[in-house]
Amino acid sequence: MKNFLLKYFFFGFLLFFISGVNAQSFNRRVSDPRLDSLRNEKDSIRLEEKLLQLSNSNKEEDLILAVKFYNATQQIGKAEILVDVAKKKFPKGLYSYVAAKNKVIMEKDPIKKEIYFKEVFHDFPEKTATDDLDMYWMDIASGYAEAGNKDKAIELISIVKADVHPDYLYIIAEKLYQKEYWDASLKFITDAINIVEKTKASKNEKAVTEGDPLNVRNNAQYYYYIFINLYSKVLAKTGKIKEAFQYAKEAYDYDKKNEKENDEIVGNYTSLLVATGSYSEALPILERYVKEGKGTNEMKNDLKTVYTKLNGDRGYQDYYNSLTSDLKKKINEDLVKLMINEKAPDFVLTDLKGKQVSLKDCKGKIVVIDFWATWCSPCKKSLPAMQKAVNKYKNDPNVKFLFVHTWEKANNPIEDVRNFIKENKYTFDVYMDLKDPVTKSNKVVSSFKVSGIPTKFIIDKNGNIRFKVVGNSGGDDTIFEEIISMIEIAKSR
Repeated sequence: MKNFLLKYFFFGFLLFFISGVNAQSFNRRVSDPRLDSLRNEKDSIRLEEKLLQLSNSNKEEDLILAVKFYNATQQIGKAEILVDVAKKKFPKGLYSYVAAKNKVIMEKDPIKKEIYFKEVFHDFPEKTATDDLDMYWMDIASGYAEAGNKDKAIELISIVKADVHPDYLYIIAEKLYQKEYWDASLKFITDAINIVEKTKASKNEKAVTEGDPLNVRNNAQYYYYIFINLYSKVLAKTGKIKEAFQYAKEAYDYDKKNEKENDEIVGNYTSLLVATGSYSEALPILERYVKEGKGTNEMKNDLKTVYTKLNGDRGYQDYYNSLTSDLKKKINEDLVKLMINEKAPDFVLTDLKGKQVSLKDCKGKIVVIDFWATWCSPCKKSLPAMQKAVNKYKNDPNVKFLFVHTWEKANNPIEDVRNFIKENKYTFDVYMDLKDPVTKSNKVVSSFKVSGIPTKFIIDKNGNIRFKVVGNSGGDDTIFEEIISMIEIAKSR
């Protein structure tokens, strides 16, 4: 659970839970004799006949079975096509119900989210009567909190069984904290802590169940420290520094003892060490984080404050450079070992303005391709560092960045991306790898055989892939230095 952020996991869980195909929510690992029969069918002709019969059936459970089979055998395009058929054939059926709930989650405007969710109750009364929908109310409440409407968020909380949802209370507390509603944030995080403390004290901790997506009940000890860390941050904002430090230290000591090292806990602890004048204790922690490329801007500022308090103003830049030089050296040494040499597939992409680009257009240049999506938290986490890399090479005609949005989930992905780029003030161009309406696949990302995002490729001037990076390996400094090093190494080949 290193570097684990609950607020990101929550949204990812919702997408996993409600997706009819990609997350395979109807393909759970349970015994299904009919599905086993299909998977064990050796006669390919007979198998196709069975699947055709299921696909043309007037029983929804037959279409669901066929979708399960296609998902289980990684034939996602066929599964998605059949889901569309099922929604049209059974407008009040399971897939239509899931699509309606999906619409609620994908909408960003909390007012519209609430309207859509009330439509779900109106259109699917039998299904909503037996379904646990608390997480959707919590998501809407979370949306209101993010929009700064704390009163509406508090109102919606009363609808759900909040005593079994400390994870949701935490998420809303975090968003209210970001909006600087300290009192409201303190209320929610206090409630979350009280629930987890009761769970910790219970001799009969419940196993994970629906309605506990983060498995708080089975990990109450760990989540307690995640929660008190936020509690500490809120206290600090209200001026209760000493009390805030006590909770921050409790969380940090637990992390250190169990070798978890949650970056948010470490960052809060070092910030409060500096605030309480414990400079000598803060220094080695801050130094290590900067050396490893995990230091946030706040930690870098704290490092400068600590250095100045202990050593005066002179020599800081040389000191800081000595810390970061080791990071650059290590990254270069590691990257050389990871070099590959594979022909990149050709492609044609269109940007948000309708301008097309192909790999052939980029011949003679170093091409950096970043496959990402607005719903992907790890993707978004790396974008500030990627923007910094774009800025570094903005006057270099021999380096081309292609930020490729793929695996879209929004109803209007182009508008979704436009809004995201505008809100975050990014200046790089985004290219759309949209889903083919017939095959249901995203052509470019599939041609690169990407299995997860973010995935970045560095292509040399001859059109060969020299590096492939999946996920993120550290903080902004590490991501930035890795990209720069890969570009420079590719240039030299």
